[in-house]
Order: sequence, then C-alpha cells, then structure tokens
Amino acid sequence: MKLIRKLVHALAWRTRLFLRPFLKPFQRLLESPAAEKIVYAITEWRFDLLLRGKPKTDKSVPEVSIVIPIYNVAQYLSVCVKSALLQTHPNVQIFLVDDGSTDNSAEIAKAFAERFDNVQLVTQRNAGLAAARNTGVAAIKKTDYLLFLDSDDVIPLKTVENYLKAIGSLNVVVGKPTRLKGFALYKRSREVFSRPVTKTTLAARVDFLSDVTAWNKLLRFDFWKAGGYRFPVGYLYEDMALMTRVYAESGGFAVVTSTSYFWRSRVGGGSSITQERWQMKNLEHRLKAIEDTLAVLEEIYPRSSATKELWDYYRWSTARFDINFFMPWVEHTDQKYFDTLQATAKRLYAEVDSVFWKKVPERYRAALKALIAGDRQGVISAISKARLSVPKPTN
Repeated sequence: MKLIRKLVHALAWRTRLFLRPFLKPFQRLLESPAAEKIVYAITEWRFDLLLRGKPKTDKSVPEVSIVIPIYNVAQYLSVCVKSALLQTHPNVQIFLVDDGSTDNSAEIAKAFAERFDNVQLVTQRNAGLAAARNTGVAAIKKTDYLLFLDSDDVIPLKTVENYLKAIGSLNVVVGKPTRLKGFALYKRSREVFSRPVTKTTLAARVDFLSDVTAWNKLLRFDFWKAGGYRFPVGYLYEDMALMTRVYAESGGFAVVTSTSYFWRSRVGGGSSITQERWQMKNLEHRLKAIEDTLAVLEEIYPRSSATKELWDYYRWSTARFDINFFMPWVEHTDQKYFDTLQATAKRLYAEVDSVFWKKVPERYRAALKALIAGDRQGVISAISKARLSVPKPTN
C-alpha cells in the first residue's frame, strides 16, 4: 500500500509539472486581486445578512474568548470580526487588540466594540503580533476557552461549536486549516488531518510537529494560564516553539478534520511579512524558531531509541516545511543569506541516513544536498531544474 501511495504521489507531481504551463493563466485569474475583492465582498454581504438575526448570548454554556491582534488590516478586518461574531456557539467574547495601526483599522475595531456588547477593544503602541496576542490574553478576566484568530483570516461559523464537541476533558483541540488565496483554496497537511482523533499525544502523532500555528487550536484557558504560556515578543514565527510545548504538555489533544480556519495568503493588500521569505530578518527568525523548538524537544523528549521516531520526523519536517521554503530565494539574495541558511542545514542534516533522503521530496532533494555542501550555484540550478524558481522580489 505504501508503495502504491508513493507511486501515486510521484505521478501526481509529474502531472502537475506537465499541466502547470497550461493552467497558470487560470490560476493567476483565481488568485488575482480582483478575485480576492469579489470573494471578500460576497462574504461580507452574506455575513451582514446573517448578523441581522444574531441570537443573544447564552451565559449558561461555556465561554470562548477569541483574541484578534490587529495591525494595518483595514482591508480584511471587517469579515474577520464578523466571522467571530457569527459563531453558532452562543457564548463568544471577542478581544480586539490594536497594535498601533496607522490605517483606519482602529476605527473599524472601535465601531465593532461600540455596536456589540461581546466585543472589547484594547489598544497599545506597536509591539508586534506576539505582544498583541499576549495583551489580548491579559485582558481576559475569566473564561473557559481561548482561541487566537489573525485579523486577515476567517473562521467558519461552526468552528467553535465543532471544537467544543471534540475537546471533552482535554486541554487542546486542533482543526484543519485551509489556505485562502483569492478564489482558490489549498488544503494544508492533508495527511495530518486525514481522520478525526478523540485523543492523541505528540509522541504518538509526531506529524503534528508540522502543524504548530497558534490560530487553528482551541485551548482550555486554565491550562494556558497555569502553564504560563506567552508568545516571545519581537520575533516572527513566534508560535512554532510555543505550540510545540503546548502539544507536549497538554496531556493529549483532539483533532477535528473539518476545515476550522481559513488562512489568507494576501494578493490584494500586500504580502504579510511571513510571506516575504527573501528578507534576512525573515530567514533568521525562522531559523531561531527551529532552534527554539529543538530546545523544547530536547527538554521534553531527550534523544533515545524511544524518541527516535519523533526526532527523525522533526528533522524531516524542518527540511520539508522550513529549509525548502527558503531555498528558492537563494538566487535573489546575497551570500550572507545563503551562508546563514547553509549553516543551519549542515548542522541539521550533515549526518542523515538514506532513509531521510528517501523521505525528502524528489523535487527538493538535489537542492538540499547542494545546500548542505555549500554549493550556492548548485542550489540555484537544482531549483531551476525542478521548476521551483520564484520571481525576483520587487521590494
């Protein structure tokens, strides 16, 4: 069965490579700024209709607090907040944290806070996403559950309801995210969310090391507070190491396989900073997140024969979901960028075995080997041959 699956995946990839030139015009249309505006307008129109009949809060059921950090997202904020307001679960409190926006995001947030009793606006000087999330949590006096929602994203209207059905006595439930880009939808980590799970652990499901975002999870508030969890201020990818620790210390978590979060890949309002992978700061912060995650794993799952599967998976995961994201940008960045990426890759993979290389997707294999060897031109050539090249950034 594994052999058949591998053959199917290999064939699917080669088919996509063959069809890509023919499908690109349609893909560009679906992912265009015009498509994004149409989708947004339709969604907001639908949400406005639904808000006319919004039911009153029912305090007899568990309370869920949603923290939404805000910074210069006026183009997307309204639909985001409305998706939280329209949750089918009738006891939701929303904490909007304006992180010193310079557009009219604060005015939009204020209008929601004035209109709805279950919306609270907190303001602070610009300090970054991590600080805004921490501020939002600090503003919560009492609640049962905590959920993070980024202000350019959207949650399906049954997300909270589905999470609460799944969480039971557990401290964490995680739901399947779907990437939204214009009209196009892209499922993330299909294998990870292939089936619902009532309870599992990170040691039993090591593949969840590839799903360490804060925003597709419901967290028991008492657990979060007791653990003293805080996002590290001043860094991108601030949730990777922290959510790894949350998984490990949760005592077990549930998995919801229905789409629970729409993560927006911006096409109409400029890219988010985590999309700007050619920036040296972006690379350094991603590599720091890897190092911090390694420290968490060393602390909780010391290397041994019993934890070999977890460590093997994490090393593969960093190759597949971290290092490979940055290799296509080597062509458009300076030698320092390459040297920084190469140093981490060499430290992680210099002594890997043949099993590791078999697991690395074929389209990235040659480039990763060249990176470890310090061959910059080899990386560029391998990326080009695999048709993974990216256009030169314009800013």
